Amino acid sequence: MQQAPQLEAEAASCLDKAGGSIDMAQALYMNAGIERLRASDPSLFAELEGLSNAQKKQLVSEVEHQKDLSQSPRAHAKLVELTWDAVAAYLPLEASTSSASQRKADSRGKPKGTSNAVRAKLTAIAKACTASAVKEQSQPLSVLDVGCGDGAILPFLRAAGGVGSYVGVDLSGQMIAAARNRFVSKSGGEGGLDGGDASGDMSVEFLQAGFDDIAVQAYGAPKVTGDEGGTGGSAPGTRAPFDVVLFNGSLQFFDDHSTTLCRAFSLLQVPAGKKGEEGDSLPATATRGRVIVTHANGAAFVRAEHQGSPLVAVKPLPAGLAACRALAAEVGGGTRQHGPVAVLGPRELGLLGARGDGSSNHGAADEEEDTFLEDFYLVAFDALGDTAEEHGCPERVSDL
Repeated sequence: MQQAPQLEAEAASCLDKAGGSIDMAQALYMNAGIERLRASDPSLFAELEGLSNAQKKQLVSEVEHQKDLSQSPRAHAKLVELTWDAVAAYLPLEASTSSASQRKADSRGKPKGTSNAVRAKLTAIAKACTASAVKEQSQPLSVLDVGCGDGAILPFLRAAGGVGSYVGVDLSGQMIAAARNRFVSKSGGEGGLDGGDASGDMSVEFLQAGFDDIAVQAYGAPKVTGDEGGTGGSAPGTRAPFDVVLFNGSLQFFDDHSTTLCRAFSLLQVPAGKKGEEGDSLPATATRGRVIVTHANGAAFVRAEHQGSPLVAVKPLPAGLAACRALAAEVGGGTRQHGPVAVLGPRELGLLGARGDGSSNHGAADEEEDTFLEDFYLVAFDALGDTAEEHGCPERVSDL
């Protein structure tokens, strides 16, 4: 049996016990992490055990399940962390063919589709982040990547151009370590990319932190505490607002999508519906920032992921553009602070051809886009200026 010498000792041991099966090794590795909590954090272990037992016995309905998760956010966060720690532990075995973000096909990280197809999708995601509607200022864009994994989107953002600052956050310390190992300059530390090309002046940070921590503590609060190399420490640079907040294969790990997107909009550079400061170059009709929800394997896959691992993937993605518009209305109007929010689906993002009749009516016209989202989910939520009806569609970002 072939065994990779670069695996850490525990990961190698689990792989040996699993007879070389990465899927089985990841399960053993995760179970070992849970078992360690029995001694290190008995109360958290009890929470995890309670959720798991109820799920196994099918004693809870979907509503009760969501209630239990909302009452045990620490347990859910730990489950997500341990899940992706287990995936990250075996990244060295697959580094030559794929990356963590490309393999968000299920909780065990199996890939779906060819590497060329995945690259094309990541290119489209990066272009959606950097489309002209977001670039209303001459300043380089700042991007927050929620659930960044090993930073697979970063080279595609770099290739798309226009990004000056990138912050990737993930609950998994092992994923963050893998990302830093891939992209962070060994000589200069965090703040630049290795490679020596013109994109090396992009500011790059990878933080072990929860998104809620970033959102709650972003403005004027103490800096988020993260895992700096696995030993804990202060996470720098989290106070600055962002032009784009990206949920790439990660929104299904949040049980309340409305609250999550509200927090994402609160992190945008200039909150929508509010006038900019004196001297702000943004016109009133400009896009004030963008939140992107995407999954390279689509909505159908996430539903299956939720059914198979409901304690980790706690909620499927919004089912189609109508659901996205309802969510946007709740986020934009219900909170009374973010202003109008526009929803851009695959057609407006350039992934499908223009409507033949040139109409903007919904209904039947959504069907083709909803079908597209089943296989590749990419939706942008744009925060608009004060006169949203004058806002035009952004440039097409891809011709996939």
